[in-house]
Amino acid sequence: MTLVLADLDFFKRINDRYGHSVGDRTLVHFARTLARCLRSEEVSARIGGEEFAVLLAGEEADACTLIDRLREAMRAHPLEEGGSRILLTASFGVAQRSGEESVETLLMRADEALYRAKGAGRDTLVIAPGPAPPRMVSRA
Repeated sequence: MTLVLADLDFFKRINDRYGHSVGDRTLVHFARTLARCLRSEEVSARIGGEEFAVLLAGEEADACTLIDRLREAMRAHPLEEGGSRILLTASFGVAQRSGEESVETLLMRADEALYRAKGAGRDTLVIAPGPAPPRMVSRA
């Protein structure tokens, strides 16, 4: 089992520039784009603010494939708002469950990876391997 946490980059700027109603539409747009990228056995949820979680039965490689599909879909279908095209990006933290690891620990590792991804400049994916510190995998 692998957990992906996604956090929309610069979401506060969208809210500040376009207003909260556009911010709400941004969240819906991202959620729908994410849902179109998922396989039937994958589950996603908004877990707070502009943060989403995806639970996959597969491994880290499956998570990377999903994230690649999502990034491509976001570039291909930006949010259209009042004549403007809002290109969305997100930062991603990925953690694969190891052994009998608790869900709380898995979530904590994915969250730490997400924190590092956001700190690395956004639109970035960081994978948290086991108990070792997270490592940066890609930066778009």
